[in-house]
Amino acid sequence: MKFAVAVVALLAALAAASTKEADEVSLKKQQDVLRLLYKIHQKFVNPELTETAKSFDIEKNVDHYRDAQVVHRFLDFYKHGRFLERDQQLLPHCKKHMYQFRLVFDLLFFANDYDTFYKTAVWVREHLNQGMFYYAFTVAVLNREDTKNVVLPPVYEIWPELFVHSDVIQKAYDAYGRGLTYDKEHPYVVYANYTGYPVAHHPEELVSYFREDVGLSAYFSSIFYKSPSFLNRVNYTGIPEDKFRGLRFYSYVEHLLTRYNMERLSNRLPFVKPVEFFNPIDVGYYPELRLHSGVEAPFRPEGLNMGDKWNLKKDYLLSLEWRIRDSIDYGFVMDRQHEKVDLIEKKAVQILGNIIEGNGDSLNSKFYGHFMRDLIVAFGRSVDEDNHYSAAPSVLEFIETATRDPLYFRILARVDTMFKQYFKQLPPYTKHDLEHPEFKITDLTVDKIVTYFDDFDFSIANTISIKSMEEKDKVNVVARTHRLNHKPFNYKMTINSEKDDNVVVRVFYGPRFDYLGREMSFEEQRKRFHMFDIFDMKLHAGENKIERSTKDMSIYSDTAASGRDLWSRTQQALKGEKPFVAEEFLRLQRFPQRLAVPKGTREGMPLRFFVFVHPATEAVENSPFMSFTDNELINYPLERRVFEFDLDVPNARFADTVVFHKTENDTA
Repeated sequence: MKFAVAVVALLAALAAASTKEADEVSLKKQQDVLRLLYKIHQKFVNPELTETAKSFDIEKNVDHYRDAQVVHRFLDFYKHGRFLERDQQLLPHCKKHMYQFRLVFDLLFFANDYDTFYKTAVWVREHLNQGMFYYAFTVAVLNREDTKNVVLPPVYEIWPELFVHSDVIQKAYDAYGRGLTYDKEHPYVVYANYTGYPVAHHPEELVSYFREDVGLSAYFSSIFYKSPSFLNRVNYTGIPEDKFRGLRFYSYVEHLLTRYNMERLSNRLPFVKPVEFFNPIDVGYYPELRLHSGVEAPFRPEGLNMGDKWNLKKDYLLSLEWRIRDSIDYGFVMDRQHEKVDLIEKKAVQILGNIIEGNGDSLNSKFYGHFMRDLIVAFGRSVDEDNHYSAAPSVLEFIETATRDPLYFRILARVDTMFKQYFKQLPPYTKHDLEHPEFKITDLTVDKIVTYFDDFDFSIANTISIKSMEEKDKVNVVARTHRLNHKPFNYKMTINSEKDDNVVVRVFYGPRFDYLGREMSFEEQRKRFHMFDIFDMKLHAGENKIERSTKDMSIYSDTAASGRDLWSRTQQALKGEKPFVAEEFLRLQRFPQRLAVPKGTREGMPLRFFVFVHPATEAVENSPFMSFTDNELINYPLERRVFEFDLDVPNARFADTVVFHKTENDTA
């Protein structure tokens, strides 16, 4: 897997899955996982699981784990009461919590066999903090070889309170108390609006429908579940070495930021600015979320002045940032052995991505720190940084809710300036670098794009506690939310090729005008172009006609299967009524296809498409997305400076289209 394919893995599936029909053993595992995640807030109501949790003794089964030291360290912490208590909030960026989490993850990951893993998970689920169990269990399931074909239900069904406003949860409880949720066939519906609906009270609320989209939040959460920042595959045998981790982090920042900026443009808002250290926080946020501990996520007022400790935090963050920026200017970084590692062009983004994220593959996290994490923690605790009032954690501090906060995108914008600094060091592309006369795009057209909002129902029953399994059918309640979608559209191109050859085709879109209606220079446009599609194909000598829609693109998917659907299909497969194929469900956990394009405007927002064809250089093995790669970054050739006239080459072409947004009162 090379550069382009490595980053496509970020935008597409999170794990390779079997395309074969699941056997009885695999189906039992699928059933086990769904049972463990059911009603995760409370202790087991299933007598069988309660008995397993009571009878399984970790200490007496030390020889069933690959590392006895891991087991003893875990037991030391447990016996001395050092683990986070149940019903308290786990903070994925808190060092203390993360150390405890790693003890739990190690215990699960190093179980010798599935039976030990399962019984350990049952024990942990019953005895330890619910959030710590979920995080450790999810990461373990995604990374253990014997569970790689297990499909996890969407996180918004497991922790509904992190994805809908607190009044929705309250209404669900009230409906349950009044017996309105007892209909097994017809769920009770609670309408869940996004912040600022139907009338925005602040400009930032105009794009809350995008930031608070449950599919978007679940997708990006799953990326971090698969590869949490602490994970160093050298220390965990059985997890394949990840040679492209830094590239995926870069792609994550670039892809989310450019997509968000296009949504802002649809609402006549300026592109997001990097967060600042020397001025008050000028963007407030009222999340309206009630955490599972029962406390409300804190409100951050606009123009917030940071407290006394901010100067120390600011100085520390600036020191980390300038260490990285200086290394970019010097052209090398220092590893843990204090040896110079040159930022060679083909490896630089990978190295910088690991360093900026501060993940387990960073060449020197002791020196370069954990910049991304530290930014989130510093601004996340801004409301009560001295902990004078024991305020609840902010939404910035949770993986599942970070994208809801507009400040998160300003943090991403600050991180992105560091990557931009590196690319600015490189010479601009010239026509000689980009031209491949053997391929000529003779025609490119893009259909008119129409967007709209539709309704989406998802279960929030998991947040309501029950007394026994007999009551499970009495809790059938869903949240109904509006979400952005678009009507099917196609783009078409014609490529003349001098010979049979394999190529990689990249398709981008970007703005023509800024939020004030002023036409942007190409250099300004280039920085805002968003990667829309990427695919490889074999061109035949002569004319090649290509037509694609978003439904053809492997990097996107429809809505993920619900927990209820997964359970039903598992039971059907166990009875031999219908096969269960893991790949069929896992491919639904990619970037939401309905968010492939921005909302646009009612009068039509101009959009500029750009297509670039490049020769493939190497075959790719075991990838469901691409058979060949060209060993270039996913946003090549727009990642560095290039003059528009140097893109006047046969293998590149621009085309314009318009994005119209239709409301319920409009006629298409």
